[in-house]
Amino acid sequence: MNSTPLILLIDDDEHFLGGFSQWLGGFLGGNVDVQTARNAGLALSRLRTITPDLVVIDLHMPIMDGQQLLKLLKTRFPN
Repeated sequence: MNSTPLILLIDDDEHFLGGFSQWLGGFLGGNVDVQTARNAGLALSRLRTITPDLVVIDLHMPIMDGQQLLKLLKTRFPN
């Protein structure tokens, strides 16, 4: 049984998240589950319950930027 690919978008710009997630879903023909998080804390919370196939991270976010989040993700989720 094939599962739908899961993409997690992380960006502090809500308009970008909404627009890009809609575009991505349309571009991929709706055959993808696109989830979003507005900051690193929300992303980490979501990652407790989901295992995305792809994570797209904004590098310029307040509090914890994308590079810091990526380092943390590599430590917590080495695979």
